[in-house]
Amino acid sequence: MGLARRRRYRWTRGRVSDYWDEVFKADELGGENGSHRLAALDDHSAFISSLDSDRSHRMRDVLGTIQADQDAIICAGSRGALVVDGGPGTGKTVVALYRAAYFLYGDARVGRHRGGVLFIGPHEPYLAYVADVLPSLGEEGVHICTLRDLVSEGGSAAIEKDASVGRLKASRHLVTAIESAVRFYEQPPTTGMTVETDWDDIWLGPQDWVEAFGAPESGTPHNEAREQVWELLLTILTDKYDGEVSATTIRTSWRENEELRAALEKA
Repeated sequence: MGLARRRRYRWTRGRVSDYWDEVFKADELGGENGSHRLAALDDHSAFISSLDSDRSHRMRDVLGTIQADQDAIICAGSRGALVVDGGPGTGKTVVALYRAAYFLYGDARVGRHRGGVLFIGPHEPYLAYVADVLPSLGEEGVHICTLRDLVSEGGSAAIEKDASVGRLKASRHLVTAIESAVRFYEQPPTTGMTVETDWDDIWLGPQDWVEAFGAPESGTPHNEAREQVWELLLTILTDKYDGEVSATTIRTSWRENEELRAALEKA
């Protein structure tokens, strides 16, 4: 928005105790005379410029001034989602870190192999800050990551060029869109196929596929439903076989049948 530089101040008991500059243009960084104290080129967010300074000292300074409303957030119940909203420098990160430590210390559902805490941040410099601070709070068992780390494609994910698609991806309506798309592609084959083995060939007709697709209850997640369809298909084939080979052996053979599995993948 045309902003070149911004100065932030820290207040302690009504006095200015510290200040630093956030620089948004490379030519504003200044020379070697130190005219721009604690200046840093900021290409991510207003928070990045404070990461290169003495983090431990700054964190201790903030932790010593936890206010009553912040403490209430830190110790709030852990059921459901809690949204903490505030401008830059209002202590959101401090509250989040203290809250993570509070859960690890006092939540009955965490620790002793019952569960843990996952801290998700916007980018790696932010996580480096978190990883530096949490041990000072006595907690080292917190898993930290970015959103990209949660999916295998995250590292190579590109920025969405279509603005409307980008807005959809950034909203909760994406879940509905994905569910609709998945339902659109979940269609049992309309033609039958012969499933071959070393012992017998079994005909799998369209009605058999319809029966298998009817196995999952309504609302079952796609991946879970897919496995239920697969197991019923194997059962249908096993029921049709009347040879001398054991049901376990013939079922294993069909489970490894690439043509049958490919048909399921396509369906």
